[in-house]
Amino acid sequence: MQLENKTAALMAPVLADLRALAASVAARARTPHEAAFQRGPGRSLASAVSAFAASLSRGELTDAWAPLRRVQKEVSAFAKSAASLGLSDLSPRLAALRATRIPMPGLAAEAERAGEDSPSGMDGAPSSMEVPPSGMGSVTLDRLDERISVLASKTRPKRILLRGADGRRYAYLLKG
Repeated sequence: MQLENKTAALMAPVLADLRALAASVAARARTPHEAAFQRGPGRSLASAVSAFAASLSRGELTDAWAPLRRVQKEVSAFAKSAASLGLSDLSPRLAALRATRIPMPGLAAEAERAGEDSPSGMDGAPSSMEVPPSGMGSVTLDRLDERISVLASKTRPKRILLRGADGRRYAYLLKG
């Protein structure tokens, strides 16, 4: 009995975190991608957390983890199922961006290497943190392409294409 009490005390924070996660997943979906997750692995999560809590209350620590392992496999399959994602499913607000004043990332440094005029810091050295004033040849973001490619590697980085106001497409790799 004493071991069961210690186990319950040690697992209480884990159970609290799992309940908070389940509540977060059950909250109103803000994007179509979140809604799809709720219909799949999200639905299984709530029942797995309940089964985990019930197993702990009976002192069955070994059996407690089985439902959570099943959910982990579902989440993994959900994440691996898409080789590409639709931007409008992930973020309708980003998908709706058009003709912005946002400078294209990385182009200020490229312009500096090419010897073009660029803004300078207080010491006279070029500063890539400053936004070039219009008219200095800076390219701004026109929109993001609808498709986001998910690369098949362990970390599953995403490749996005941004369209510049100059009509060119610029590829970026997002990791993490």
